[in-house]
Amino acid sequence: MPSRGKADCWSVLHMVWAGHDIHEKINSARQVLDHRLFMEIFIIAAWELWKMRNAIIFEAAHPNQRLWIVRFKEQVSLQMLRLREDRRLVFIQWLQTIL
Repeated sequence: MPSRGKADCWSVLHMVWAGHDIHEKINSARQVLDHRLFMEIFIIAAWELWKMRNAIIFEAAHPNQRLWIVRFKEQVSLQMLRLREDRRLVFIQWLQTIL
């Protein structure tokens, strides 16, 4: 997925990567998103981008933002099973507002 495509995926989650230092980027994104489950969201998003990157390299795939959103939602649905009920509801509400 081209660099612009990755930026588009992150922007769906309202994460804009400012600066050059990875810690600075994560802190900036955490402040913008301001969500209790930031790390879970960040890790799932990064994991899905990584899987799409691998599909490009090893399978000559042509992923797009829509496919990333579908896979992100699927992974979030799986991860929600391990959350406490109160956190799960917050996560579901957040997901419905952004996607």
